[in-house]
Amino acid sequence: MWNLDGNLLHDRWKERSFAKEEKGEDFLWEERIEGRFARTLRLPGVVQEAKIEALYNDGILTVKLPRRSQR
Repeated sequence: MWNLDGNLLHDRWKERSFAKEEKGEDFLWEERIEGRFARTLRLPGVVQEAKIEALYNDGILTVKLPRRSQR
């Protein structure tokens, strides 16, 4: 989830992943990662909030922030 406040972009997300699972005759062992993360980025200018695009794929977050025209 992201939030734009002037030229500050606040990004917050929660990650939950299961890294490994092993089953035996008398046990089940699971290893997982879970946590909340937050980041704030100061943008060099004002962006078009309605046109912000974000994509999270294979552990990579791509964010497109089109600049507002300066006319």
